[in-house]
Amino acid sequence: MKLAIMQPYFYPYLGYFQLIKAVDKFILYENVNFRKASWMTKNVILAKKANPFYIYVPVESRSSNKRISEIKIFAYKKWQEKLINLIHHNYYQSKYYHEIKQRLDKIIYTETDSLHTYNSKTICMIAELLGITTKIDSENTHYLEMENQLQLKYQKKQTGQSIQPMQRKTERVILIAKQENADVFINAIGGSLLYSKTEFAQNNIDLFFIKTNNYNYKQSSEAFFSGLSIIDVLMNCGIEGTIELLNHFELE
Repeated sequence: MKLAIMQPYFYPYLGYFQLIKAVDKFILYENVNFRKASWMTKNVILAKKANPFYIYVPVESRSSNKRISEIKIFAYKKWQEKLINLIHHNYYQSKYYHEIKQRLDKIIYTETDSLHTYNSKTICMIAELLGITTKIDSENTHYLEMENQLQLKYQKKQTGQSIQPMQRKTERVILIAKQENADVFINAIGGSLLYSKTEFAQNNIDLFFIKTNNYNYKQSSEAFFSGLSIIDVLMNCGIEGTIELLNHFELE
């Protein structure tokens, strides 16, 4: 069984959905500390004047001392309406605007005050829109006891040695993969500098990294900007064109 684990990003980039498609089960994990500079509260779209800019979901606290599951959205700021207006202003002339707008509006208006739940639901809805049949699991409270044990294990020792965060991350992934009966774990390409294939193999798990092949599509600018939110891909490629791009990856 092929497994991937990621934090729930806010309208993530194409490669995120390629990773979902590449596995049998995809876990949206909420039991780790929230990172203030992460892609969980922001992403990038393209202005009609061809300048990339950030879109955000406002949250009540950006504390790194809280787990993702504890982060709440500012529900009263009408941020969803603002986001829809931004998308309209910058994409109403895009080729597939009318195909995507109504579907995207419904996704954006997902109601919850939980950041994890919001991102998870919107990711699942976009995956369904793209015909991705991977099982996506966003409920992982059954791993809380494991997290508590890892926290105890990697607390600073009395000798003054520091915590080794990457060792803890590796052990977390291997433990989850074993519990899920996964024999293949696929990670984003950035993890190739962090995870060891040898260490995974010692635990009877094959480790691969997904790499998006070079791609291009017509945007509002002459220069092409890759790695933008899936919103940009959908508006410029439509559903069928985005589905085609999902296959443009390799496993290393």
